[in-house]
Amino acid sequence: MERGSGKLQERWHHGNHIEGRGCSVVPKDIQYLGEKVVYLTLLFRQSLYVLKVEQGVVLQFQLFHIHTSYYLERQRAIMGLLFAAVLASTALFVVAQKGYDDSLPSVAELDVESSISVDALSAKALELQEAAYSTPNRNRVMSSEGHNNTIEWLKSYLESMSDYYTYEIQPFEALYSQGNATLTVDGEDQGPEIFEYAPGGSIEADIVPVANLGCEASDYPEEVADAIALISRGECEFGLKSALAGAAGAAGAIIYNNVPGPTGSGTLGPPPREEGEYVPTVGIAQENGTAILQLLEGGEVVTGVLEVVSDIRNVTT
Repeated sequence: MERGSGKLQERWHHGNHIEGRGCSVVPKDIQYLGEKVVYLTLLFRQSLYVLKVEQGVVLQFQLFHIHTSYYLERQRAIMGLLFAAVLASTALFVVAQKGYDDSLPSVAELDVESSISVDALSAKALELQEAAYSTPNRNRVMSSEGHNNTIEWLKSYLESMSDYYTYEIQPFEALYSQGNATLTVDGEDQGPEIFEYAPGGSIEADIVPVANLGCEASDYPEEVADAIALISRGECEFGLKSALAGAAGAAGAIIYNNVPGPTGSGTLGPPPREEGEYVPTVGIAQENGTAILQLLEGGEVVTGVLEVVSDIRNVTT
C-alpha cells in the first residue's frame, strides 16, 4: 500500500459542490461541527481520497493508492460500502446534521482522520455484504429481505450517532420485474433466458420466422398472428422487437443471438411502448435459433411451447 499527501486548490462551487479529478462529491445540507471541519471519503479508479474541508476549502487530502491485485480483490467490498448501500437499497435517506451543540466533542477531538483506513472500510463492507448474503437469494433486489436488511444496517449506524444526526427514509416507487421461463421446440429444451419486463404467458404455437432483424412493422408477416415470432438479435433494442411482434398479433417471441452463445440477460425496457404491447419474450443462443430457422426454411412445421412466469408490479420501498 502506498500513501501520499498533498494540497488541493479546489473550492466549493454552487450548491456546496466539490468537483475535480473526473469525479464529484455533493454533500447536501451539511452544517459543520464545532471546528467547521468535515472529512469526505471518495473512491476513484484505484485511489481512495480522504479530504479535509474547512469552511468550503479543501485544506489537504490523504491519497491511498491501491495496488492492482489488492484492488481487484477489494473493489466490490469498498465500492459497496461507499456507494452501493444507498443505491442498491433504493430507499432514499435524507440525513441532516443537528444544530451545533458545544457540549459535544468536535471533529478534531474525535480524531476522525486517523480512524479511516482501507482495513476499516473493508471490514464494514463485509458487514454490508452479509446483509444480503445472509438471505436465501443473496441479493438486494428492492423490497427483498436483503434490501430491508441493508436499510436496517444503514439505520443502525445513523442511530449510533443520534446526538449528531437526524434522518428520515423517504418512500421510493419503482417498477419491479422478476420471472423465469422455459421453452421447448419439438420437445427439445432451448435453455431460454427471460427478458426483464416480459409479461407472463403459457403458449403452444407454431414458430414463424420474421424478416430481416424485426425492427420494422413490415418485417412481421401475417402468419405471425397467434404464433411465436422467431427474431434475430441486432440493430434495434429487444423491447422494440417484442412490441412489434405484439402489434402484429404474435402470441410470443423468441430472440436468438447474432453471435455464438446465449443472448445473456437483458431488458425490454419499462412498458408501455407506443409501437405495441409486449408479448412473452425470451432469448436463446444463436446455435439454437439458426437450427430452428433451418428447419423452417426446409419447409417443416416447428412447434414451440413457451412458458413465462413474470411478476411485474410497482413497489414502494
